[in-house]
Amino acid sequence: MTSDAGGLEELLSPLSLDEFLALHWECEPLHIKGKTAAIRRLIDVGEIEELIAYHGRSGQPPFSTASRGPVAPRHSREPLGEARRAHAAGETIFVPEIHLRWPRFAAFCRALELRFRHPVGATLVFGPAGAQGLTPHFDAAAVFALQVSGRKTWHVARPIRELPVFGDPLTDLSAMPEPNVSYELEPGDMLYVPMGFPHVAHSGCEPSLHVSVYVNSIRARDVVAKVLAQAVESDVAFRRPLVPGLLGSAGGDAALATILTDLLARLAERIDPAAAHAALMADLLGQMQPLPSGRYAWEKAPITADTQVQRAPGVLAFASRGATGAVLAYPGGHTRGPIHIFESFAFIAATERFRISELPGLDAAGQLVLVERLLVEGVLLPDQPYDAARAATPLHATLVPSV
Repeated sequence: MTSDAGGLEELLSPLSLDEFLALHWECEPLHIKGKTAAIRRLIDVGEIEELIAYHGRSGQPPFSTASRGPVAPRHSREPLGEARRAHAAGETIFVPEIHLRWPRFAAFCRALELRFRHPVGATLVFGPAGAQGLTPHFDAAAVFALQVSGRKTWHVARPIRELPVFGDPLTDLSAMPEPNVSYELEPGDMLYVPMGFPHVAHSGCEPSLHVSVYVNSIRARDVVAKVLAQAVESDVAFRRPLVPGLLGSAGGDAALATILTDLLARLAERIDPAAAHAALMADLLGQMQPLPSGRYAWEKAPITADTQVQRAPGVLAFASRGATGAVLAYPGGHTRGPIHIFESFAFIAATERFRISELPGLDAAGQLVLVERLLVEGVLLPDQPYDAARAATPLHATLVPSV
């Protein structure tokens, strides 16, 4: 897998990432032209059929269609033929979750996740000439639209609901709000549309292909939900039923005010930022799929205390500790250990490359045990390629397997 760590910066230039976050993130659209080379490295119009024909996932339709209306999933045993017929009939083709089907977009979306620390995905949109796939709407996610081929006109208005959430009943609109701004996208253009900004788009006089890269932001309410969930688990007061007959009674308001005052005071006493942080990171990492790293080419490479290892491309690791021990979480799983191993976990999460002997908090044998476990998990890679088989029994068997 090739890393696309610089893809976002290349698309945003001449703006820096800091300038983009300060001036546009969740507040102003941004249209940048002339990024043909960067976008073509991700996908080309000639690859659409391959995505539809060979990269469907079980339980996920290979494509969906729309024509001035809602998206209709197409489950088909011959998706390519059906997609061709639908497109010829004037319908816009949507290929969902291409970051789970296409290596280049997997790397690109992971690079954004590592920077934003929010889940990122991508949908391919291929519309016939003159087509409008969806009715005017706004999204609960920020969108980077990458125009690959053809031309497309976007109309974008100011938000009618600030920072909407998923499931908002006003997401689909009967008409575009006025005033709105038009953006003419041609191949190599990028348009950033913040969450909540109403928009509609239609193809020009030829078929249009673009990819919508979406950022599903973790919200402040998610932090509150984690803190509340932890309080419910640790304090029986949050699990106590309401007194029978309280709801709808004359004294119901006063009684609920008393209950809420008590629970809020209890909640304030039990706030554990570290535990909430660990829970949010577990959710984020749980949504990230492990990316290929070529590990089977060097699976049995021998390691010693002097072996230098590096974090695998696209891996975000997070170390936490609690009453039951320490945890190192990463895409695809986690590894647990006793509390004294936290220092090593934290070092691995913060260090891109190191010699095994540099791992703190463990003796030489423990260092090899931990590194071998993380090599198996695909979290780490050896700097040197495999050159000989190792006959010894794996050392990592003493660690708790990840799930």
